[in-house]
Amino acid sequence: MEVKKIKVPEYIQRMIKENKKLTKKIDKLRKALENKEFKKKTSENQRTSLNKQLYHMSQYQDILGDRIGSDMSDKVKEIVATKGRPFSVDSKGEVVLYDNALEAMEAMIGKIEEEVRATVKKEKNGKK
Repeated sequence: MEVKKIKVPEYIQRMIKENKKLTKKIDKLRKALENKEFKKKTSENQRTSLNKQLYHMSQYQDILGDRIGSDMSDKVKEIVATKGRPFSVDSKGEVVLYDNALEAMEAMIGKIEEEVRATVKKEKNGKK
C-alpha cells in the first residue's frame, strides 16, 4: 500500500483554526442570546448590537469557509492532478493519497476504531 502525505499550506491551516475558534464564539453568543436570564440582564439595544455582531461573525465564517474550500480544492487538484486517487486530510493538515478506494476506507475505519477505543478507555477511567 502506497500512502503519500503532502503538507497543507500553513495559511490554510491558519484559516481552519480561525474558523474553528469563530465557530465556538458564534455558538457561545447564540446560546447567550437565547438564554432567558441573559435577556433579563441586557437591554434591547445591547441585544440588537449583539445580534448584528452575530450576523457579521456568521458572514465572516461563511467567507472563511469559501476561502478554505476554494484553496483546499486548488491544493487537492494540484496534488491529485487527473489521477482521481482517493484522499483524506489528517489531523496534522496533511493530504493523504491512497492507491485505491479500499485503502482509503480501511484507513478511515482504522481511525474510527482508534477513536472508539480512546473514548471507551476515557469512560472506563472516568468511572473509577
